[in-house]
Amino acid sequence: MYNQIQLADVIFVDDEYSLKHPHMIHRHKNFLELLYIAKESGRYFVGNYEYAVTAGDFVVCNANVPHGEDTFQKHSIQTYCLVFSGVKLENLPAGHLVKENKRPVLSLGKENFVAELLPNIYKMFHGKKNYYKVCRHLAMGIFFMILKHPYKIEINQNFKVMRFSSPLKV
Repeated sequence: MYNQIQLADVIFVDDEYSLKHPHMIHRHKNFLELLYIAKESGRYFVGNYEYAVTAGDFVVCNANVPHGEDTFQKHSIQTYCLVFSGVKLENLPAGHLVKENKRPVLSLGKENFVAELLPNIYKMFHGKKNYYKVCRHLAMGIFFMILKHPYKIEINQNFKVMRFSSPLKV
């Protein structure tokens, strides 16, 4: 079941890039994104909800679910994004890691092992192609950490910033 999961890309967005490029709500048909907030804080949309996020948070962006930074905020968030293809888990649609009624933001706190691991995965993934397997295994470790998190992601009204009255059309 997990052998078909591939690490399609590792993306790094720093504050300089973030300030110069437009941010739009978007979706990916066949890709699951695990977005890690490395620095700063802001607001991030996933599906019909907007969440407050800060350094140390993971945002799970299931396939075909609209997501992105609030287009009206100052864009200073620094992020790493692990992009997976081939995700098919039992009792979930293809490309999904969490159910729609679960909160897609998981806080690890500012001081955590992922904060040091992701920059290295990014450098290896984009540096030497023969490190792909190492990068995939490290990324899969993060994938399983989120999948198996014991108090995983229940929707909590205190964490929501707002709920839209109808689904976003993208």
